Amino acid sequence: MIQEDDGGIITSLGIINSKLTFNEFKNTELFNSVNDLVDSENDHIKYTIKNVQIDKHSFIITIYFFDNKLILTNLYYLDDQRDEELTWSDWAIKKELKNKECHDRLLEKWLGRGEVTTDNYVNYKYKWGSVSSGYDPKSACSNITINYYCL
Repeated sequence: MIQEDDGGIITSLGIINSKLTFNEFKNTELFNSVNDLVDSENDHIKYTIKNVQIDKHSFIITIYFFDNKLILTNLYYLDDQRDEELTWSDWAIKKELKNKECHDRLLEKWLGRGEVTTDNYVNYKYKWGSVSSGYDPKSACSNITINYYCL
């Protein structure tokens, strides 16, 4: 579930929200469950955590930090047929669009109706940041993106 007041994502491993710093993240169960880390030279750090439960649904979560601040979180829904490795072996646009529909329904359940753009993204805007659901043809992937404004 995503909270409207601070962008908090309530997971089976803890809460991710707009105030979470990298140093705080290192002391969480989420950090202890990290499956993949990309630490770039320009102070961007990306963590991937697989098979995290949110509102009884399984997700892959990717968390991005910059300069010790949480800036972005991506959620990728895992249905029974979707491999948590996100391989190309069984990829099909039909499946990705179905995942996008699932993302849209979950966001409507959690946040109400969002604004639908001409490219079929569903957007929600808040003081702390934004939430969107979309299919990106460049990455051939659909996800929920939580963008935290760095104030």
